Amino acid sequence: KKSVDMPENKIIETPKEEILAKIAKVKANADKWNKLEHSKKLVHLKKMQENLNEIFEEWGKACSESRGLENYELFKGVGYVMGPGVFGLWLNQLIQTYESLISTNAPPKPVAERKVNNSKIAQVLPYTTLDSIAGGGQKVELWMEPGKDISQGKILSAKPGLVGILGAGNYEAPVDILTKMFLHQKVAVYKSHPNLAHSSAKYIRQLMKSLIDEDFLAVIEGTIEPGQTLITSDSVDELLMTGGAATFDRIVWGNDPNAKQSGQPLVTKPFEAELGAVSPWVLVPGQWSDADLKHHAEYLVSCKMMNSGAICASPQVVVYDEQWPQIDKFQQLVEKALADFPELPVFYGGSCQRATSIASDTKGKVSWPKGKPVGDRNEKGERAAVRPGIVKDVKDPNATVLNTEVFAPLLSFISVKSDTGAADTFLPAAVKLCNEHCFGSLSMSIMIDGATQKQYATELDNAIDALKWGSIGINTWGGSLVFHAASRWGAYPGLHSIKDVQSGLGEIGNCRLYDHAAKSVAWEPFNHPGHFEIPSEKKKALLYRLAW
Repeated sequence: KKSVDMPENKIIETPKEEILAKIAKVKANADKWNKLEHSKKLVHLKKMQENLNEIFEEWGKACSESRGLENYELFKGVGYVMGPGVFGLWLNQLIQTYESLISTNAPPKPVAERKVNNSKIAQVLPYTTLDSIAGGGQKVELWMEPGKDISQGKILSAKPGLVGILGAGNYEAPVDILTKMFLHQKVAVYKSHPNLAHSSAKYIRQLMKSLIDEDFLAVIEGTIEPGQTLITSDSVDELLMTGGAATFDRIVWGNDPNAKQSGQPLVTKPFEAELGAVSPWVLVPGQWSDADLKHHAEYLVSCKMMNSGAICASPQVVVYDEQWPQIDKFQQLVEKALADFPELPVFYGGSCQRATSIASDTKGKVSWPKGKPVGDRNEKGERAAVRPGIVKDVKDPNATVLNTEVFAPLLSFISVKSDTGAADTFLPAAVKLCNEHCFGSLSMSIMIDGATQKQYATELDNAIDALKWGSIGINTWGGSLVFHAASRWGAYPGLHSIKDVQSGLGEIGNCRLYDHAAKSVAWEPFNHPGHFEIPSEKKKALLYRLAW
């Protein structure tokens, strides 16, 4: 298919006077919402569920159009995942929590509990048969901060307040609103991102109509000025944004390069942020069959190409043992999968420039399986086709590709040295690299075959315990944890600050209301049938079916 432009992205600028009026109306209801009975909040959640069923097709189609995918038959389902699919999963799990709060006066208890070293662990999913089906059988655990007990519900006593939310520019599901309103008990004014003007604000207003009608929520639109009005309003008690560290720094510190040293931020109110990372994809050495190698090469590439590479959790650096004899074959299969991957249009502006710049700044063997990218637009002014890249044999753990989030379809490979070439010594070496040299702490993934996992189960648990990352996937993409309200999504707690924000501050999700959750861990079998595959005519509806 030839590259196409997205539909006309009409950006509406909400006037300042209107924004201030909306802020005042919503702020006046902060106490009311904070004290509102669980049963009445549940009514709002179920109304959203009804509204979602009514607009599912229209919204999913609009989300795909925002990515320029309306003429790409194999990828039409992507929009359904990034908007209605994720939102529906979150609603299901939030409804479970509120039904439990009503019937037992407490959130759902852990499905199971265990302990690794000094970390207590609560399994939160699957909670019902529906969770097993919708989540593809994925098991999700929350690991508490070391030394902390498994306790729940403290957030229900949070003080009332108004949060200003700066929405994401790369996905539509308003899970940040759900978190702040239904878990943190705040009212909210939400500013949609102009990159998603076609598929965001209009549908959020339809989904959350009951909240807007009662002035518990307001939705505004625009570019810079509406955001500035929201950020600087004295009536806004706290802020939450989804984006990148550079955007956070511009908001908090302005354009003065010396502002951080002065220690005088422009924004002094509490400011949480869900930001990106250089996401590791760790290959634990073992005996993989040819089918295993092909399956996992295609799974890695499919996760990398999701949303045309514009995902904060997109895998960026593949970590392997230098003694693993199968790495050359695996890299060849990754290159082939990138070359064979069906054509996609560029989604997020600047991705081509970031990919080529970071690749050129990194010493290693650079290749572009579909040809080197030349820009976000082709000679006709249309969106250019995505040109993924790969950097092999990265030697320097301080290389640009490890300390700069690319937010584009670029993969890199770096080896670590272990004493035995086996999991027992490889895992500690990989943990050290991920903790000390990879920018951020949002999410990462570990692939380990069944026999190796069984043999080194204790070593794997110890590695997970030592990792300072907020979401970890075992034989699954760590980014999949954002699909669940019951998981905790965000940077590892206490690791970053406003002066060095990296993957951000705070969390979204954790709908079971655990007081001390530090990280989410998802578990799947090594060759799980639900792993993303390279789309083909036979598989083109898979993402749509998953969303539905």
